[in-house]
Amino acid sequence: MNAFLSKHRSLASWLILLGLVALVLMVLVAPLLDRHEKYQFELARDGRTLQRFQSIAGSRGQLEIAHRQFQERGLGQWVFPAATAPAAIELDIQRRVSDAIATSKAQVRSIAPLNAQSRNGYMTIGVRATFSGSMPNVMGSLDRLESSLPLLVIQDFRINPSLVRARPNAPEEQLVEVQMSVVTFVPVDAGGGAQ
Repeated sequence: MNAFLSKHRSLASWLILLGLVALVLMVLVAPLLDRHEKYQFELARDGRTLQRFQSIAGSRGQLEIAHRQFQERGLGQWVFPAATAPAAIELDIQRRVSDAIATSKAQVRSIAPLNAQSRNGYMTIGVRATFSGSMPNVMGSLDRLESSLPLLVIQDFRINPSLVRARPNAPEEQLVEVQMSVVTFVPVDAGGGAQ
C-alpha cells in the first residue's frame, strides 16, 4: 500500500509541478501575446495611414492641375484674399450690403455685424441686415448680392409683409420687410486667426 501511495504522491507532485509550469508560462506568455496584438493593430493602422498618404501623393498631379485652373479662370476673385483681416472683411460686407439695398431703392432699417464664429477650419464673418421695400426692390437687392464677388452667402432669410393688401385703398405694390444674414467663409490658420 505504501508503494501505491508513493506512486500517487509522485503523480500528484508531477501534476502540481506541471500546473505551476503552465501557470508560469501563462503569466509570461500572456503579456507577450497582448503586446503582439497591439503591434499588429499598430501595423494595420500605420498601413492605412500609409495608403492615405500614397493616395494623396498619387493625386498630386490632379491637385496641381486644379490649382493651375483655379488661377487661370480667376477663381481667386470668388474669395477674400488670404491676408485680409476679419474686421476689413466685415466692413466690406457691410458696405456691399448697404450699397445693394440702396441701389435697388429699398430702405435700410439696420445693418449690424455678426459675431465671427470658427467652425471646421473656417471662420464665418458677416452682417445681419433688416430692410424693406417692394418685391422687385428686394429681388434686385438679392440679385446684386448674389452676383457680386467675392462670394457672399445669404442665410437666415425671413420675409414678412409690412402692408396688408386687403384694404380698399392699399398701394399697388406689396411692401415687405426682410431680415437676413449675409456671410462669407474664410479659412482659419492653426493659430485660430483668419488666413
